[in-house]
Amino acid sequence: MNKKGLKGIVIGIVVVILILGGVIYFLNGSREQAQDSENQAQLGDEERDYDSIEECLNVPTTDCYEQFILESGDISICEEIEDPKFSYDNCVVLLALSQKEIALCDFVSENEITSCQNSVLSSMANLNKDHNYCLQINETVDRDLCLRQVLFLKKDRSLCDLIVNQSHQNWCLSAAIQTEAEASGNYSLCYEISPEFTSGHPYNQEDCFRNIAIQTGDKLACEGIESERKKGMCITDVLELSLDYESCFDLEDAGYSIDNCLYDIAIKIDDLDEAVSVCRQRSEIRTQDWCVMEVSVRLRDDTYCSGLTHIETSPEGLVTNYKESCFERVKVLKEYEESKN
Repeated sequence: MNKKGLKGIVIGIVVVILILGGVIYFLNGSREQAQDSENQAQLGDEERDYDSIEECLNVPTTDCYEQFILESGDISICEEIEDPKFSYDNCVVLLALSQKEIALCDFVSENEITSCQNSVLSSMANLNKDHNYCLQINETVDRDLCLRQVLFLKKDRSLCDLIVNQSHQNWCLSAAIQTEAEASGNYSLCYEISPEFTSGHPYNQEDCFRNIAIQTGDKLACEGIESERKKGMCITDVLELSLDYESCFDLEDAGYSIDNCLYDIAIKIDDLDEAVSVCRQRSEIRTQDWCVMEVSVRLRDDTYCSGLTHIETSPEGLVTNYKESCFERVKVLKEYEESKN
């Protein structure tokens, strides 16, 4: 089968996963976790979107075929489909996955049998939370992905030891450690996460420390973050939980702007007087006025707009009068909300 055929099978597999609540691979570092479900989709009991399989030829997507295939559960229907966008192999793989029947893979093209079998084994591993199905997969990458998924279902870090590829094993361990750390609130575990994974990776030390800091309200968890700026951002995230703006001034040497911290908290305060008071502690009139304008707009209250004095001119010559802008923005939003009532 050509590459388009293989791609079609993969697409079919993904669709089945979404429909049946089966295995979800953690490809491209996705942090989605598969939900173990014993209830499979019974499309025959639902209202049909299509009346006949012949209609599927004019449907640009494959969901039409999937409806009839899942309703029939009979491999013979696959022989009736003559459409380049949904091949016989696509059809058989869909049935094999929906029925968790690995024997059906014997009916696909010879060079796709293994791929089909691996997909079914992975699905069964997730459905039964049993890594032994994964061990029946010979291809290293597919087996590692299968084990990595079962890890999340069983929360058993020892499964990572069964993974062959070192990078995949590190990924597995980092995911297991961060999951355990966040579940327990123990940020000391974050130090065990592989330094191979930096910010941007779904499992990394920085996010682990930050998530636990926010979860527990403990600023000390932020101290594990090496970047001074990100450490300051982490501390600010914690301060926002209690609206503790006074502690923003402790950030002087933390690599994060005190002004930014004050704004981040002011914009979350629901009392206008208090919010404006926090804004006025910022270092410059320009940033103070901008902060007051933003909290006024958020709370739909122009009480303090008249006190804004800053006028800003952009490099392109555009003049922004903060007082006028504040009144106008509050007015527009209030009128819009009134019009909806």
